[in-house]
Amino acid sequence: MKYKKISALLVWSLALFGCDSGSYKEKNQRIVIDSMKKKLPIVYDENFALVDVSKDNDQFIYKYEIKNIEEVELTSPEFEQSSRTGILELYCSDNKDIAHFKEIFMDGIRYDYYLNNKKMLSIIVKSTDCTR
Repeated sequence: MKYKKISALLVWSLALFGCDSGSYKEKNQRIVIDSMKKKLPIVYDENFALVDVSKDNDQFIYKYEIKNIEEVELTSPEFEQSSRTGILELYCSDNKDIAHFKEIFMDGIRYDYYLNNKKMLSIIVKSTDCTR
């Protein structure tokens, strides 16, 4: 399913975070963002493309461009829940790279989905969501 592809990107992007744990948080954040930006855009299929990454304080932000999906589907509770479930599954895993990522971006992650240059949906996940 296309929502699994979104989750696969999170795993791939988190694998890039082999930063030295003794370095400063800001420096690690910059390394992560700069290394990701060099690989963009990442086109998954005819529907999803990761076009940008950034941060807001200590929150990591993914920006996706969506095509060939109707606005009503993209804004549906089913799409949001399916995407959120996949993101949480990965973000809350015991993977050491993800644990390091959480230390660097302590305010969690945000997935922004755009359709025709209009933000349609944002999904925010924080470490505290993993205990629920």
